[in-house]
Amino acid sequence: MVNELVWFGHSFRGDVCWPRVGAKLVRGSQFLSANHFRKLQSEPMDQSEESLQKLVSEYQELNDSAIDEITHRLPTALELSRSIASNRPLVIRSYAGLQVAPSSAEDGQYHRLQPSEEWTDSKLIQKLGDKLITVARTPYGNADSIVDGKYFVEPAYEKVTMADFLAELRATEGSMSQDPLANTSTTDNAQSAGPRGDVVYLQSQDGNLSKELLPLLPDVGTDVPIASQALGTNQPDAVNLWIGDDRSVTSLHNDPYENFYLIIEGSKTFTLFPPVENYCMHEGNYISSKYHWDELQQKWMIVPKQPDKEQTVPWIPVDPLKPDYTNYPRFRFARPMSVTLHQGDLLYLPSLWYHHVQAHKTTPNSLIIACNWWYDMNYEGAHYALFSYLRRQVLALDKPGHSELTPEEDGIGNN
Repeated sequence: MVNELVWFGHSFRGDVCWPRVGAKLVRGSQFLSANHFRKLQSEPMDQSEESLQKLVSEYQELNDSAIDEITHRLPTALELSRSIASNRPLVIRSYAGLQVAPSSAEDGQYHRLQPSEEWTDSKLIQKLGDKLITVARTPYGNADSIVDGKYFVEPAYEKVTMADFLAELRATEGSMSQDPLANTSTTDNAQSAGPRGDVVYLQSQDGNLSKELLPLLPDVGTDVPIASQALGTNQPDAVNLWIGDDRSVTSLHNDPYENFYLIIEGSKTFTLFPPVENYCMHEGNYISSKYHWDELQQKWMIVPKQPDKEQTVPWIPVDPLKPDYTNYPRFRFARPMSVTLHQGDLLYLPSLWYHHVQAHKTTPNSLIIACNWWYDMNYEGAHYALFSYLRRQVLALDKPGHSELTPEEDGIGNN
């Protein structure tokens, strides 16, 4: 009997995925024919690796490199359901300025998201008062990222008032964050970072709008009504607020959520890759670490979270804006999809899609403020199971004889 799997239109028989020939593929900004794509496979490879490359090429042949956009109107629940079912991103331009129907209402009543005037420093300070909030602190704006090719580094966290957070953020505006790889050295138990030039970022990723920032929740809403209608629920797993400047960068990763991401102030550029391109990502395991400011030595240190037991985190080492094809050659087969969101724009980022995020100021004195709603992905059906199968196949390439995911390797990053 021949086993056959179908995922995103790909047909597998055994280890073979049969592509269509003659369609156009994209590598970076260059268009490649399917034949040229295969010519890049100059090194001898086993059948499983060839099948993985064919899987990537077929997906790229069958799916547009452009991201769908809707302007001047809301999508219907059916339209959004189609994007969710096909696991394809969608941008709703000027979403915040549109009339938005609450998911629980069937009487035609509408509400608007709060206008930008509600997001001034004075308004934020007034609403939160002396309440302590959690902010992240790093030397380079590189929270949750790979440093020195060895460490997955989380930021240092501290509790401050909104007034103190905004004052520090304003005071460091215009500062240049440095390359964390250019100013590092390793000791036996910790890695030192460059001179202190802190970047602070509100990014706790724990549903902070339902906890520490609860007074701000009415300004954005507990859910995305059109998403709740399409997904059949009005209870996102988490609603998060993000406040920072253009020095903070989100490294490439994916999440097990249907993510709806709204820009309130500023703009952000998302570089996206579909789950099927896991083969291209060179996912690896990195020592779980955190930034720590050493008062005695007056410098940042990167310290393993469990020095006596090497705990690792699966993460993507590639910077899609400056890819290192020498160390990560499979990334040549990836096809980046890029979209810049402006004030009021909403991005539907499908579950398991890889994404890198770069923030931009719109004026010299502006902050970058965003909100996102995480809806849990549907684990029923084949979507997640086939993604796990793909990860195991790629893992077997990098670690021959090792095709089972450990609990650490089975983890998926959040951001």
